[in-house]
Amino acid sequence: MTELSWYELFPPREVTLADVTATMRILAGRPRRGVQRLTPVVAFELWLRPGRVRWLLAVDSSLASHLPGELRAQLPGLGLLHLDPPQRPAPTTARELRCDRLSFPLRLDTAAAVAAGVVQLAGQLGKRETAVVQWVIGPSHTRTRQPAQFNAFEALGLRSPHSPDSSQRQAWKTKTAEPLFGVRGRIGAAAASASRAGAIMRPLLAALSLANADFRAVGSGQGSGVFVVEGAVAPPGDGGVGEVGLAQDG
Repeated sequence: MTELSWYELFPPREVTLADVTATMRILAGRPRRGVQRLTPVVAFELWLRPGRVRWLLAVDSSLASHLPGELRAQLPGLGLLHLDPPQRPAPTTARELRCDRLSFPLRLDTAAAVAAGVVQLAGQLGKRETAVVQWVIGPSHTRTRQPAQFNAFEALGLRSPHSPDSSQRQAWKTKTAEPLFGVRGRIGAAAASASRAGAIMRPLLAALSLANADFRAVGSGQGSGVFVVEGAVAPPGDGGVGEVGLAQDG
C-alpha cells in the first residue's frame, strides 16, 4: 500500500475559481517513478459532520517534502496542518463516481451551487453521522483524439457509429485547454444503518451532479470500511478511471 502523508486544508476565504484551477495545474508536473512509470498519488477528501465541513489532503510520501510548499506558493493564505494519523470514520456505505460522457469538462460556473448543496447537507446530518467525497488524482495525460462514448449496439454492429456533434466538439476543445487527469471519485456515508447512509449520499450526488450532469454512483460499497487512497494508474478515460479537466463551461 502507498505510504501517504496527510494534511488538513484551510483554504483562504478570498479564494477564486481561477486560483483553484491554477493550483491544480501543479499536479500535472508530478514525476513518474519506477519501471512502470507510475505517477505518485494525490487525493483530496471532503468530510461533512453535523454543522462542520473539513478538507483533507493525502500525498505520496515521495511528494511530501515539496508539494505542500508548492501549493502554498500558488495559493497564498492556504493553511496546511500535518496529521498523524487523520481521523477518518469508516463509511457504512460507499459508491464509485462515474461519468458517462468524457468530452465535457467540469462546470465551474455552478461551483457556488455545488458548495451550497454540500454545506446544506452538513446541516442535516444527525449525531455521529458523516459524509465524504474523495477524489484520487492520478496521472496527467495529453489526449489529442476526442474519446468516443461506448455504445453496445454500435459495438455489435447493430447501429452505425455515432459522430460527435458540434456541442461535443466544442466541449472537448474547452476541456483540453487545461491538463487532463485520470481520477477515481467516491462518495460515502456513515450512519446507524445502510438505508440511512444511502439517504445521506443521494443529496450529495445531486449536488455534485450540478458540476456534471453525467455523474452517477455505481457499485456496492456496503461495509466498505475506511476509504483507501487507491491510485488511478491507467491513462485517463481507460478502464474504470474517469477523465477530469477543470475548465469554464457555460
